[in-house]
Amino acid sequence: MELVCCCFRRPQILSCCEKRRCCCCCCCGSKRHEENGLGHSSTCTHPARKQPTLQAQQQQQQQQQQQQQHQQHLEHQQQQVQQQHVHHVQQQQQLVQQQHHVEHQQQQQQQQQQQQLTMGTLGVSIWRARAAP
Repeated sequence: MELVCCCFRRPQILSCCEKRRCCCCCCCGSKRHEENGLGHSSTCTHPARKQPTLQAQQQQQQQQQQQQQHQQHLEHQQQQVQQQHVHHVQQQQQLVQQQHHVEHQQQQQQQQQQQQLTMGTLGVSIWRARAAP
């Protein structure tokens, strides 16, 4: 019995259950996609039809668990990076506040110096006025 394979839109004649990379079950013509094209659809009655073994099922479950753990690990790393970024932004804000504080202190010092200078000049002027005949 020969069937036309539906794979890659390039018809090929394949004999029943021939092991080729194929996306359809070539045994019964069902267009059920298989991982490597070697499996048969559940409707296939051919004696060589491969049943998934218990070991294969366990391996698949293990792979899924590992993928989930890896995904959780990646998400945890992303959260850490975001927290570091937030911390960095807070540090920058603190620096800006400190800078404003320093600028404010400098302004106050300049004003005080200006006042002292003005008072000194005023004092000298008064002293001269009194000392003048």
